Amino acid sequence: MKSAPCLAIASILFVLLCSIRPALCPAQEADDLPVAASVRAAVVDSTIRFVRESYFDSLLGARLSDAVRRARDAKRFERCVTASALCESLTATLRRVVPDKHLKVDYTVRPRPMEPATRAPSVEETARQDDQSRRRNFGFERVERLPGNVGYLNLRRFERPWLAGETAAAAMAFLANTDAVIIDLRGNGGGYGDMANFLATYFFDGEPVHLRDVHDRPSGSMLQAWTMPYAPGPRFTGKELYLLTGKRTFSAAEAFAYGLKNQGRAKIVGVTTRGGAHPTSAMQVNEHFAVFVPHAHVVDAVSGDDWEGKGVTPDVETEEEKALAVAHLAALRGIQERRRAGGGGTGADATPDPDLTSAIEEATRAVETPPAK
Repeated sequence: MKSAPCLAIASILFVLLCSIRPALCPAQEADDLPVAASVRAAVVDSTIRFVRESYFDSLLGARLSDAVRRARDAKRFERCVTASALCESLTATLRRVVPDKHLKVDYTVRPRPMEPATRAPSVEETARQDDQSRRRNFGFERVERLPGNVGYLNLRRFERPWLAGETAAAAMAFLANTDAVIIDLRGNGGGYGDMANFLATYFFDGEPVHLRDVHDRPSGSMLQAWTMPYAPGPRFTGKELYLLTGKRTFSAAEAFAYGLKNQGRAKIVGVTTRGGAHPTSAMQVNEHFAVFVPHAHVVDAVSGDDWEGKGVTPDVETEEEKALAVAHLAALRGIQERRRAGGGGTGADATPDPDLTSAIEEATRAVETPPAK
């Protein structure tokens, strides 16, 4: 096994699913599809097979399969005559066995061609995906220098580093002369694990650091995720790192936060994250339906565990709306303490810095001010 492979954690787009009884199915809406009995049977039977064969835990896969089979035999899906109703009912049935947020049955109104799971995207598909990523600036929403020389990066998604690497390096170069860094993951729903590994590289020095292992059931393989041996620009070793988390922080964003927290390299500020750790594949039933099956599980290199179902817990728990103010104040106080101690930070000395003092006073007022309703 290679010592430091790049590991991509699949990004899945999610819909919010209501927990409903399988026997009760809502009426069709404008963006819905009618479902014939033959289609319903194919979706249900495929779900039974896919979770049994591919869910990362074979014993849980058997339980999931049996739960859907029992519901089918009890005719609980027969009243589901729309795509949304069938998907919600199947997903609810699965999640009563395992509350896995990556596990679901979903549909699209627009047909998707049936293709082998191993088929590479076409040139046109790749160009379209790349263009969409560029229009989002690869998830790099905002980068700035906050009062007191604290760097701030609002990161909405972890994109592919071979596509977004220059943008990522430019953002990190902008932050290089700050004395502490805050990365805002409150609106980050995940993406590619390779980018999480690449950005983590900036906060370590020396040899690559082992972050986690991913055990894949279908292939029987185990892949390791490490920081990179090289990242352009200076490293941020010796500077405090704060990661802001929220209720939407998910998947690869959680991997980034969980790994850096366990390595003792970052402090988490905010609320507990959603708790989705399992790499997932979309397994097509037909042109409209797919079953999203978690096929692998993650083992953190430090804790030996993952964040599935639990989320990443903050070191400093605070209201999501207050997380930036709280982290900013903590970073400023840390800079002040290091300067008083005579080490660390730009222009470090024991002389009071009026700009830093003013920034601390302003940040304190921001923390003490109730959030806007």
